[in-house]
Amino acid sequence: MGLGKKSKKLILFLSILGALGTIRYFNKQNDAEFYEIEKARRIVKESKREENQSYELINLNNTLYKFKYDKVLEDEIIKNIFNNYNRVCEDYLLGHKKLEKYENLFKKIKPSWKRNLLKAIAIVESGVNEKAISKKGYKGMFQLGDRLMKHYGYKPEDAFIPEIALEVANKEISRLLKKYNSKALALIAYNWGEGNLDKVIKKYGKDWNKIKDHVPKPVRAFAIIVLTRDALHYFPIWSDYTYK
Repeated sequence: MGLGKKSKKLILFLSILGALGTIRYFNKQNDAEFYEIEKARRIVKESKREENQSYELINLNNTLYKFKYDKVLEDEIIKNIFNNYNRVCEDYLLGHKKLEKYENLFKKIKPSWKRNLLKAIAIVESGVNEKAISKKGYKGMFQLGDRLMKHYGYKPEDAFIPEIALEVANKEISRLLKKYNSKALALIAYNWGEGNLDKVIKKYGKDWNKIKDHVPKPVRAFAIIVLTRDALHYFPIWSDYTYK
């Protein structure tokens, strides 16, 4: 007899919670580290990932784990997936269907965790629309501003060229990750502007609980949605989802 929807959601919730817990404690040494590696391996295998992908996940301790999710946002990511299971899975699959035509471009991005993050940004920013333009004039798949394009040596209209847009987005998100050492803060700076974020951090520090109420809700929502898409790369709960 198959599992009901509630049972599947409960298993999903526990799996995501356990997997993200594994990320938080992955850097413990000796026996503790071995235990967490085995735990991560078991979770991945239960998620039906291929063997080489599971090893890729386990070896991310010097890359992905360096840029940990903020605790509060981590909880919100789990709630988002758990409470909006069908929509989250559907959006993820539709987004990656659109990304297929750009796969050769994204394959050039190393390491893989950064490639996956950029894919998530493209899905959320524009729905993977290379011709997108916002009311405020942000352009292309990654919704890049004219000043940012010029900063990296390109014309504003070059944001509509997928190869260039990906290059600029990759350079910018890499810089922000290095500066803030946090995926969530890097995404907030990317969407809101690092000047705005820096003012808040200067006044309240980097403690998310202290600064979250000073970050606009749409910006917080952007970071949560991107990180939700990003998390699904590593914990593919959508694998059994049937698109309707």
